[in-house]
Amino acid sequence: MPTGLDSLKEDSSLGTSQFMENARYRHGLEGELVRTIISLNAISNARVHLAIPRQTLFVRQQGEDPSASVMIELKPGEDLKPDQVEAIINLVVGSVTGMKSEFVSVIDQYGRLLSADVASAATGKVNAKYLEYQKNVEKQIIQRAADMLTPIVGPSNFRVQVAADMDFSQVEETQEILDSNPVVRNEHSIQNNTVDKIALGIPGSLSNQPPVTGEVPTNDSQNTNARSELNRQYAVGSSIRRTQYQQGQIDKLSVSVLLNETAAPNGTAWTPEERAQISTMITDAVGISAARGDSLSLMSFNFTPIEIEAPPAMLGGKTRRFSSRCATS
Repeated sequence: MPTGLDSLKEDSSLGTSQFMENARYRHGLEGELVRTIISLNAISNARVHLAIPRQTLFVRQQGEDPSASVMIELKPGEDLKPDQVEAIINLVVGSVTGMKSEFVSVIDQYGRLLSADVASAATGKVNAKYLEYQKNVEKQIIQRAADMLTPIVGPSNFRVQVAADMDFSQVEETQEILDSNPVVRNEHSIQNNTVDKIALGIPGSLSNQPPVTGEVPTNDSQNTNARSELNRQYAVGSSIRRTQYQQGQIDKLSVSVLLNETAAPNGTAWTPEERAQISTMITDAVGISAARGDSLSLMSFNFTPIEIEAPPAMLGGKTRRFSSRCATS
C-alpha cells in the first residue's frame, strides 16, 4: 500500500526547505489518490503524478494551471467504462485546488488514452440529447396531424411524416435603446442689465457744475449694457434589454401527408376542394409558417391490401387470412 499523507507526521529536520515540504505534501497527496483509485474493482494498481505550480504573490505570474497524469493497471479481463474514467478524473480534480478536468490524463498499462473517450462520450451525449429532442418534436407534430385526420379518413387510411430542422445554437443578444425625446436635466439662466451715465462736456470746473433745477436728463447721456445667458443640460433616457433565445427552435418544417384514395367520400378519388380543405386543416394544426419556409405536400394513392396468414397452431389447425392496407406509389 503506498504511503499517503501519513508521511507528513514524520519529524522533519530544522533545516528542511520549503521546497522539500511542498514535495512531501505532493507525494503524500499522490499516495492518497492511488489508495482511492486502486480500491475500484477493475484496477489492480495505479500511479498518480501531480504538477502543481508554485504559488506566487504576483498576480500576473499566476497563469499556470495544475495538471495530473494517472496511470492505471487493469485486472485481467477487466475494462473501464467512460463513466468510470470520468469518475477518476473528477476524483483528481476535487483533490487539487484549481485543477480542471481537461488537464487530467488517464492511461492504462496498454498505453491507451482513456480520458480521450470521456470527451468524445460527452459530445455524443449532447448530440444524442439534441437528436432525442428533435424526434419528440416530430412525434408531437405527427400526433397533431393524426388527431385531425383520424375522424375524417379513419386510422388506417393515412400516413404522416415530418422532417423538422432544429437550431440548437445558444444565442444571447444585448440591446441598448435610446429615448427619442430628451428631457431637460438642468437649466441655468443669467440676466444682467447695467446702466452707466456718460460724462459729457469739457473737463474742468464748468463741467462739474450740478444740473439746473427742472432739467430732465436725456438718454443720450446713458450707456445701457444687457447680457443674458441660458444653459440647459439634456438627459437622454436609455434602456438595456438582454434576450437569451431558447435552444431547439424550429428553422424549417416539412410535412408530408399520404391519403388513401378509396377513403374519399365518393369512394373513388379526392376532389380538389376536399384536398384544399384538408391541406388548410393540416397547415393550421401543425403550425406551418410560410415566412419560415415550411412546406406541406398532400398526396393520395390507392392503398394495397396485404394478406397475412395466421399460423395454424393458433387457430386449431385452421388457416385464416387477415388483410391490411399499405401505400403504393
